[in-house]
Amino acid sequence: MIRADAARVALRWSAAVTAVMLLYIAVVTPIGWIKYYGAFHIITSVLGATVMIALAACTAWIARRTSGWSDAAVVGVAVGIAVALRALWVALVDTSPTSDFLEYHRYATEVAHGDLLAHGWFFVVFPFKVVYALMLGGIYAITTPLPYVAGIVNIIATCGIVVMMYVIAHRVYGRDTARNAALLCAVWPLQLVFTSVAAQEHIFLLLFLGIVAGMLAMPRDGRLMRIAMQAGAIGVIIALANLFRPVAVIAFPVLIVFIVAMRWKTLSQRWIYRATTVGIAIVMFVMTTTLISNPIERVTGIDISKARPGFSMYVGTHAPSHGMWFPESYNLVYRTAYNADTVHVRSMQAAIKQVTADPAGMVVLAVEKFHYFWASGEYAVMYATREMGQRGVSPLLAAHHTSALVASQAMYAVLLAMAGIALWRRRSALTQLDVIVVATFLVHVACFTILEIQSRYHMVVELMLLFPAALLLGGMQRPHTEGEGRVWE
Repeated sequence: MIRADAARVALRWSAAVTAVMLLYIAVVTPIGWIKYYGAFHIITSVLGATVMIALAACTAWIARRTSGWSDAAVVGVAVGIAVALRALWVALVDTSPTSDFLEYHRYATEVAHGDLLAHGWFFVVFPFKVVYALMLGGIYAITTPLPYVAGIVNIIATCGIVVMMYVIAHRVYGRDTARNAALLCAVWPLQLVFTSVAAQEHIFLLLFLGIVAGMLAMPRDGRLMRIAMQAGAIGVIIALANLFRPVAVIAFPVLIVFIVAMRWKTLSQRWIYRATTVGIAIVMFVMTTTLISNPIERVTGIDISKARPGFSMYVGTHAPSHGMWFPESYNLVYRTAYNADTVHVRSMQAAIKQVTADPAGMVVLAVEKFHYFWASGEYAVMYATREMGQRGVSPLLAAHHTSALVASQAMYAVLLAMAGIALWRRRSALTQLDVIVVATFLVHVACFTILEIQSRYHMVVELMLLFPAALLLGGMQRPHTEGEGRVWE
């Protein structure tokens, strides 16, 4: 009873802290950007927020209108809306690859022409980036090596994301919230805009939802074999997600929190089973990564299992750049002659030196990074419209680029506010899915205190926040089956 009470209090406070943080960010985000770009953009922020609220209202309206429809019909509508909106965006916005995405496109083009060794130092030093480029190159070989093909791949991934949103929400909250979740994901503005960018985030989001579904499907009847098989499956999916975004490993602390919070029917006091579950997941993660990395290394010369956090920590603890990438950081790469192991060892040493040299400054930096990271949701518009051709509405977007950035910030703030309100209202009656959402957010907050920050790195958190936001639209109903998905009462 003491352990259950302690866990219940910890979960309640974690949800409350998350809700307060989200509401704080929702207020700070538009204020900061209005100060940066000028009071004129107050109108732009209001318009952006109005559009997001209107989209949410339309989502709730469609959900109510389809209340009597079958699951397949509702999912079909949500997928249709998602495909139509994203196909229209890809057709009308002529996004040109920039930054990391340009490197993906260049190497994918070489792969399509049969040259798997033309990757350059970028992929040697950062091996985790090569898998997406290889996959994209294979698709280029079948179709054509043009940037819009990546957009089509992203649309396909989005279809899977929408379906998974429905399945997960239906399992925990029932059909009403599931409809809202799928439809809200279908009209999610930032992911929609980001569709035209050759980025691996879309596939990563789909795999992360697979991890969440695996956790929710964890058996609670005490059968060790079933638990082991499910834990192994979760480890495999984490490994696959890790091939696209190394931040996938945050799923392990989320898994630990989930297992501790989970109501086991016969194993509530047997912590050895919980440890075994995590252990099996880690073993399968390592095995899957090794099995995939070996053939990739043979054809590309790149060992993807050597992805290390050293460089990210070096940039993330660099106070003058506020923990964000800065051009001079690559000097460390150049001085090591592009040796990946040396780069990350020296980066780690430099990061430790920066932290130990000024511990108080690191605390200040952590606060600054929290604001820079979480109060920034402009990544989609920034990368989708930074460089464009002349097709469709591209010239119009280029002429109003700043307004589009500010509007996207306001939309992001509305989503955070919706999720924050929902989590605050549910803090005393959390489901397993709520626990996963809270844990995902708080683990990201902790990790990016020391890691390099870019606004797109919290995209997976936005995806998870769609669940409480959908719950708010659905009227905050309780789980559809008594006790289903619930943690301690």
